[in-house]
Order: sequence, then C-alpha cells, then structure tokens
Amino acid sequence: MSDRPTPWQNFTGQYIAGAWRSGSTRKVLENRNPYDNALLTELSLGDVSDLDDAYQAAATAQKAWAQTLPNERSALLMRAVSVLEARHEEIVD
Repeated sequence: MSDRPTPWQNFTGQYIAGAWRSGSTRKVLENRNPYDNALLTELSLGDVSDLDDAYQAAATAQKAWAQTLPNERSALLMRAVSVLEARHEEIVD
C-alpha cells in the first residue's frame, strides 16, 4: 500500500509558503461525488488573512523565480510534468 494520499485525501487545507495548513475560519466545505453524493473529503475554508498570506508567499516566490535561469525553470517544469504523467491514473480516478 502506498503512503501517498489519494487525490482527495489529505489535500484539505491551503498550501501556502511551502506548507499545508488549515484555513483560519475552522469551517469546512463538504466535497461530494456528484454521482452518488458520497462524501469525498471536507475542505478547510480560509478567510482574507489566508489570502493575504498566500499573496505574500507568491510575491516572495516570484522574485526568486524571476532570478532563476530559463533552463533551470524549464527543468523544474519538465520534472513536474513527469510526476503528473507518472501519477495520471491515480489523479484521474
């Protein structure tokens, strides 16, 4: 059995500044299968402070990304493509 989470498992918060965290509201949104209404997961909802944190993290990351050489950016993006391609069956299920 894989230790990797399924596509709907464990991705319930916000990924901000390199870390998963729960939303500040402590409220959740139920994510249900439209076919049978089965509960897939509960998504942690954020608020404006979470949005501000995400914006600041993105602004900081963009500065570093802008300084990254094009060939390095390309290599990183191609690695991401490879990971997605390797896990595409798992992702689409």
